[in-house]
Amino acid sequence: MNRIKIILAGKEYTIQTEESVSYVKQLAESLDAKIEEFMQQNDALSMTSASMLVALGLMDDCIKAASDKDNLRKQVIDYLEEATRSRTEITELKKEIESLKQKNAMLEMKLMTFEQKEPDNGGTYGE
Repeated sequence: MNRIKIILAGKEYTIQTEESVSYVKQLAESLDAKIEEFMQQNDALSMTSASMLVALGLMDDCIKAASDKDNLRKQVIDYLEEATRSRTEITELKKEIESLKQKNAMLEMKLMTFEQKEPDNGGTYGE
């Protein structure tokens, strides 16, 4: 467990986390910059209000990102299911093609046998 000191909105905090020091410091710097930017755009807000509004915006981003992730996961699952159906259909069609080739070969053999047995009477029928 790491004990990390960070500074947010001018105040020092010590937190314990399993995350790496560099990652937590990067998060803190990013959050601090967002709070500072929000404060500059809204002079009348207290530090607490600005922090809460930034937190609300970040939660909104987080929930939307989770929803996007879920939608993408569903799309991937749908694509995989469609690909599986397509592979099954291709396999069935290949079997059908092979069966039709065999039937065609058998019919060609029957036709050749039939043509060999039929007497040649000059191409006229019924004479």
